[in-house]
Amino acid sequence: MSSSAPDDPRSPFASMASVETETPPAEHGFAYGAETEAPLAQRAARGVATVAGGRLAIQVAQFASSLVLARLLLPSQYGLAAIAWTVTGFAFLFNDLGLSSWLVQTPRITARDASTAFWINGAAGVALTVLLLVLAGPLASLFGHPALAPLLRIASIAFTISMTAVPNALLERRLEFTKVAGIDMASQVVGFTVTVVCAILGLGAASLVVGPVAATGLASAGSLIFARWLPTARPSRASARNLLGFGGHLAGFNVVSFWALNLDNILIGRFVGAGPLGFYNRAYMLMLMPMQQVSGALGRVLLPVLSAVREDGDRMRRAVLRVCRTNSVLLCPCLVGLASVSHNFILVAFGTRWLGTAPLLAILCLSGPPQVAAGVSGLVCQAAGRARLLSTWGNLSSLSLIVAILAGLPWGAEGVCVAYTVRAYLIFPVAIMPTKLSVGLGTTDIARASAPAFAVSAVMAACVLAIDALLGGLLGPVATLILQILTGAAVYISGMLILDRPALLDVRTFLQRRGAPA
Repeated sequence: MSSSAPDDPRSPFASMASVETETPPAEHGFAYGAETEAPLAQRAARGVATVAGGRLAIQVAQFASSLVLARLLLPSQYGLAAIAWTVTGFAFLFNDLGLSSWLVQTPRITARDASTAFWINGAAGVALTVLLLVLAGPLASLFGHPALAPLLRIASIAFTISMTAVPNALLERRLEFTKVAGIDMASQVVGFTVTVVCAILGLGAASLVVGPVAATGLASAGSLIFARWLPTARPSRASARNLLGFGGHLAGFNVVSFWALNLDNILIGRFVGAGPLGFYNRAYMLMLMPMQQVSGALGRVLLPVLSAVREDGDRMRRAVLRVCRTNSVLLCPCLVGLASVSHNFILVAFGTRWLGTAPLLAILCLSGPPQVAAGVSGLVCQAAGRARLLSTWGNLSSLSLIVAILAGLPWGAEGVCVAYTVRAYLIFPVAIMPTKLSVGLGTTDIARASAPAFAVSAVMAACVLAIDALLGGLLGPVATLILQILTGAAVYISGMLILDRPALLDVRTFLQRRGAPA
């Protein structure tokens, strides 16, 4: 949906198949296999905890920077930058071309595979930089915002300096998630800092682009250093065919999915205005933060782990259901709770200037539960090596989102939010179909794993809304928000202990013990 901001976890600038992977001969001194000292489940748990901890630190820094930026920049400046993020985000799809996913999920890679992927990635980046420099002016005229051109020219630098695809894939194959998390955290914190400094210096919307470019450069340097790898082997046509064959299906799916998820930015910015787009983009970013914190951490670690057990159908099905349940236990209360406190939250955190975000945030957060449950499909298809299946069913789902956006546009940003949320529930069976075809888990299985958390979250939301209705006028927004959060947490934990105690205790154990078996 909404395109990425520098304080958005989905920023295009942000940056294992088998644990028993056969290690090729010591070609150029680099081993591509993963270490096997610790049990896979224990290493997976440790990896998820590490990545989740890193993402949490990133989001704390992100949220802190967003509080500062909300008082330095106007909603219209965010709206202008959101259009730039949409254009650059689309271009970034052709920078990676699915190369990193192939390198992670394939049972065996060679030094030639890695080098070929690196040079394809680099050549694509340079070409995209040149293309965007040439098209910056025409695109600004097309969107009706002349100030967009310099933002696109600044953003174009990121394509050439983005070289994380191969080194990050190699780190993930070795399950070295401490390094991955450290690189992500350092680069993003630097990016947020640069953005804030630029905003203080008066760069306006440009500050929202300069920061992510700085983060991209640092992430590229860090990944190459910590992966201890350089492309010393000669690229080969055979490797290129394998890489692009898999990546072609994945890139095709990503292109359709991207426009389904970002067409709203283009249309709202073009036909409704930069100001409403700024409110909309802020609402979507806030809704996305908890989803990226949990699902992003699990997904990054579980792709190599699920790839390792894909030949064991029963084991993979159990793992998928456990991911769904864990996602729902952690995310449903965050999303439903954020919807129920949206007005007070925006007022306290961002001030009256941003109150137009509150109704949009409430509506978008209600779309979260089905997205959380269905989000496992892409992970399962990639782990199973079924890129064509992901492309086919994913494109159907994406096209339905385009229809929803167009249907809601006549009613402005709020109409788009309503249509998006309704569509999330209607399309749920289609979104689950790749999981059904890959591992035999259908809509009923996934919904049953997620149902307890969703039901308790609904009860929690009713209690939170009742507090605002009864006491909001007496206590003021800050005191009311604190009371709502404390009450919501108490109701949710109590309800889950009654309805699904094992799931809640399982999550608690995982959070407390990084090394606990998954």
